[in-house]
Amino acid sequence: MRRHPVWNWISHVRISYFHEEDDELTLWEQGYKDEVLDTYQRRLEELRRRAPAVWRVLIDERNTLMAARLAWIVSSQLKEGKKPKVLALVGAAHVDGIKAMLQKPPTIKENLERLSLTFTPPTLIRRVSVRGD
Repeated sequence: MRRHPVWNWISHVRISYFHEEDDELTLWEQGYKDEVLDTYQRRLEELRRRAPAVWRVLIDERNTLMAARLAWIVSSQLKEGKKPKVLALVGAAHVDGIKAMLQKPPTIKENLERLSLTFTPPTLIRRVSVRGD
């Protein structure tokens, strides 16, 4: 029986979402932002179609938990009589899903139940310091 090195069979596995030869950063810098975003959106849709279980874990579950935690933060601040100030940094693939849930808060609870997720409140960080060595 002939054995192939791992790299040999791995090199034949291809997920079209990921491309080594992508030059999107250069295209973005050259002003082709819309084209890069369109390509990115098509790849996301292909990932959703071809790997729904992966999409569920990487996108749907994370969107739901992030939306739930953002809603919790805002609700907590409102209960304390504060004007909420929240900065959330998320990957581009998450923006639309989180925004949709925050616009219709009952969907957050529905998604938590549908995806069998357990909500845990976020750890609030009041201050961050960075030390250079």
